[in-house]
Amino acid sequence: MEVLLMDNFLKSNEMVNYPSAIEVFEQALAGFRANDPLPWITLLDDDALLELPFNPPGQPKRLSGKKAILSYFESLPASIDFESFSEVFIHSLDDRDWVVAELTAKGTIQASGKTYDNRYVIVMNTSEGQIRLQRDYFNPLTAIDS
Repeated sequence: MEVLLMDNFLKSNEMVNYPSAIEVFEQALAGFRANDPLPWITLLDDDALLELPFNPPGQPKRLSGKKAILSYFESLPASIDFESFSEVFIHSLDDRDWVVAELTAKGTIQASGKTYDNRYVIVMNTSEGQIRLQRDYFNPLTAIDS
């Protein structure tokens, strides 16, 4: 039993040379702040899961795999030109591969020219610097109504 405990201690204190979930989130957010989703896309693991629990009926609530995630966003009728991300609160967790973030995104819907203003809570899990799970809680009706 003591050996197992020592092994767990050593594993939990090993030096890791990949970004934490906080660092991954910050890289992705920096891209979105520049209206460039490419950093987020490159951070997605090939088997990543994107969960959108509050998507309206007829829209997927879970997308599995990088290709499916990209296909979904390419199929959306309206893109958003983000102008600001404010009230960003990043909550670290005991496990460096998890992060919870809150933020407000503001911008303009390209198709309509209407204002977009939405609050997000994002739960992210990473592995070796890649996004394995991203769960976005937001009001999708804000985009639909814009």
